[in-house]
Amino acid sequence: MEKKEFKFLTELRNDLDELDSKRELILKETRIIIRLCSEIIKRIQREDFDNIEVRLIQIEKSIKDLQQSAEILSVNIGKNYLIDVKQEYIEAKLFYKLIKEKRILGFKEMEVYPYEYIMGLADLIGELKRYILNCIRKNKMKDAELYFEIMEDLYDNLVLLDYPEGLIQGFRHKLDKCRDILNKTQEIITLSLKEHK
Repeated sequence: MEKKEFKFLTELRNDLDELDSKRELILKETRIIIRLCSEIIKRIQREDFDNIEVRLIQIEKSIKDLQQSAEILSVNIGKNYLIDVKQEYIEAKLFYKLIKEKRILGFKEMEVYPYEYIMGLADLIGELKRYILNCIRKNKMKDAELYFEIMEDLYDNLVLLDYPEGLIQGFRHKLDKCRDILNKTQEIITLSLKEHK
């Protein structure tokens, strides 16, 4: 007896094939964007700012281009494929504006969602530690102290975001890491200032 093929399952397979193609494209593109963000952050650490503004604009455009496919996947699969890449982009842009212009962009100014923003902002604390260490190595103690104050202010403000884990998933864990980074940075700065004096 010949097996009957259900038409709705054929349609379902076609839809899943299309979703899988979108997923593969997004995964490939997000890996590229994350790598670019990482390169940008490394260049900022070295204070090499050439073309960074242009690259950040290109990254933002790439993320927007992926947005529609990502939303379709999110609705059908229940996973946000752009969350990690957006956090990396937010961290890179915040770091750039802070070092270059001495200001911290708000989430509305960046046109991103609050959750993505606070996770990127928390990641900025780790980058500031590395930047402070570079300042100390270059004997720029005033800069090290300035960025440590900013780091402290960021942490003190992030602690005020006392919301349930269901609303800002993974944030408490990230905040605990920030506290450790802050304590270690404070120890390093205190010792460096004593040696400097």
